[in-house]
Amino acid sequence: MILFFETNEISPSERFGETLSSLKFQMKRRFNAVIAIIKSIEKQQTEPTAFLMKKLFEVTAKEEAEESFEFAPQELISENEELEYYQKQYKQSQQSYQDIKTEMTSLLKKVKFVRNNFGLGHYRLNVTKEELEQLKTKLNHVHHHNTPKTR
Repeated sequence: MILFFETNEISPSERFGETLSSLKFQMKRRFNAVIAIIKSIEKQQTEPTAFLMKKLFEVTAKEEAEESFEFAPQELISENEELEYYQKQYKQSQQSYQDIKTEMTSLLKKVKFVRNNFGLGHYRLNVTKEELEQLKTKLNHVHHHNTPKTR
C-alpha cells in the first residue's frame, strides 16, 4: 500500500478532490442555468419576432389578394412584321454605332502629345468648350432615342 502512495506521489492524508456526487450536482446546476437562459431567449426574442413576422406575412398576403392585375390584350403581328421591326432596329443601331465611331475618330485626330521639360508629357485636346459640350450631349442621348412609343 505504501508503494502505491509513493509511486502516485500522493499522501494518504490528502483529499483527492471533489467527489463524484458533488460534480454531478454542479453539472445539474449548470444544465438548469443553460436551460433557463435558452427559455429566456425564446420568450424575449424568438416568440415576439416570430409573432411580428407572422403578422407581416398576413398583411402582405391580404394586400396581394386585394390587388388584381389586368393585362391589355396584345396586338398580334405576323412574322414578316416582326422581322421588319428587328431589321429596322438593327440598322438603326448600326447607324448609331457608325456615327459614334466617326465622332470619336475626329476627336482623336484633335488630340496632340505635349512634351514636358520637367517630367512626363501629356495629351492636349484641341477643341472649344462648345464642341466638347455638343459631344457630351450627343453621347448622353445615344440610347435614349428608343422610347416606348417607337418600339
